[in-house]
Amino acid sequence: RQIEAARGARPAPAAAAAPAAVLAQVRLLDAKGIPASRFAAADSLGVELAVTADSGLENPVMGVAVYREDGLYCFGSNSSDAGLETAAFRGTRTFRFVVERLGLARGAYYVNASLLSGPGLVDDFRLGAASFQIDGPVTDGGFCAPPCRWEPAAAGGGESGSARREPTAPRRTVPRERRRRTTRRGAGQR
Repeated sequence: RQIEAARGARPAPAAAAAPAAVLAQVRLLDAKGIPASRFAAADSLGVELAVTADSGLENPVMGVAVYREDGLYCFGSNSSDAGLETAAFRGTRTFRFVVERLGLARGAYYVNASLLSGPGLVDDFRLGAASFQIDGPVTDGGFCAPPCRWEPAAAGGGESGSARREPTAPRRTVPRERRRRTTRRGAGQR
């Protein structure tokens, strides 16, 4: 039986080569450089990657991708496409990816981080390396919250005039529930 088992055995896979570098730490930072996990849509976000290399590592490619908690890809970037070049280093060096304005809708998000030491050579990948929450008012849906506003247009559908014009006072509206009842009663009356 042992001979039969040996005949069907496959050689053990070769040991994987040790990675040239690893992501020692991934942190989320606010605009002041303080670790944070709660942000507003208009806030900036820093993703700090500490890269440790045992031997000389030149021009590593770091990547960051932001996903909503349901897996929807929101955005991402990598240091190579951004044009970051680094001199060879050994030991630990820190890099920071900065998003100047998040623009994300209220909800929970996570960050994936990656490190490549050369073309196609993934040394480290951290799925869900960090997570954060966007606080703010409930939106109508979607994953982004760009700066926007509603404003009245001038009568006749033309230009609304000067941008410095004071907005009109909000109209008093009838609650939706009362509006429906009124509409139903009034529909049959003349």
